[in-house]
Amino acid sequence: MLAFELQPLCLHLMRAMLGFNHIPADQVCVLRRPVLHQDSLPLEISSHQWCEGKFAIDRSRSRVTQRVLLSTVTLDAVVPANTFIKLLKVDVEGYEWAVLRGASKLFREGRVERAVVESFHWVDKANSTARSNMEDVAFLFDLGYVLQCLRAWSGNEAADRKNPASVPFHNKVWRSRAEWLADEGGLTRNPSNRFHCIDLSIYKE
Repeated sequence: MLAFELQPLCLHLMRAMLGFNHIPADQVCVLRRPVLHQDSLPLEISSHQWCEGKFAIDRSRSRVTQRVLLSTVTLDAVVPANTFIKLLKVDVEGYEWAVLRGASKLFREGRVERAVVESFHWVDKANSTARSNMEDVAFLFDLGYVLQCLRAWSGNEAADRKNPASVPFHNKVWRSRAEWLADEGGLTRNPSNRFHCIDLSIYKE
């Protein structure tokens, strides 16, 4: 197993849990490297004294408690040759498509059986990066992969929290680039059938 974690406390907790569960250290490698679409990019992040499952990239040089400069890595570069990935889980607070772009060789070589990706950048249709993000992942269709929405929400966070039963759980599957782009990658044009896909499964049928 290969895992990545940037926050020191989260890293410590991950390693501690491996020990508590008697998982041999040689079966799991945890790296403190940010995963993106390009190797060796300097990335400055804020380092927290708690573990809450997220990190902040400091673009504005605003005041933070501590800054840490790390070097990025791609999955193509770090995954050993001839390694077959049974499950690739990606949840990196909006940079999921950059991670997938950095794993394009793994996908081209058919070395990823399934990927589960958290996605949420379609909530705001005015987001100027949404179309490019959709194009970034569309290459997977050319390689024979399909995308399936595992979990969705209606797009109205306040209403969903008030009535969780109204949250749709879709099994929509996109099998082509044309379907994916025409459907805006999971945010339908039909207001009565509008949903936001939170978790995507990527696999070959």
